[in-house]
Amino acid sequence: MIPDSPLPDVYGYDEYGAFNCAGEQMPVHEDAERAIAFIKKSVAANKPFFINLWIHEPHTPFHALPKYEWRFRDMESQPDAIYASC
Repeated sequence: MIPDSPLPDVYGYDEYGAFNCAGEQMPVHEDAERAIAFIKKSVAANKPFFINLWIHEPHTPFHALPKYEWRFRDMESQPDAIYASC
């Protein structure tokens, strides 16, 4: 999280929910619920919309399979090696 980074509205988004960015944080498990509510609201208003929904859960925690970890066994930092393996 970079506290002084630009908010998503600077990039032209009228509404947004974000996890791990500057500004108000959206609880991790509310992302899909909020996206569905936004879609329903936009459809009811007959308003075109764009959604960019990045689901948080597939990204962390990082669990690498041993068959991939060996490729990065020479990295100094184990967390970096696991991340690279993923």
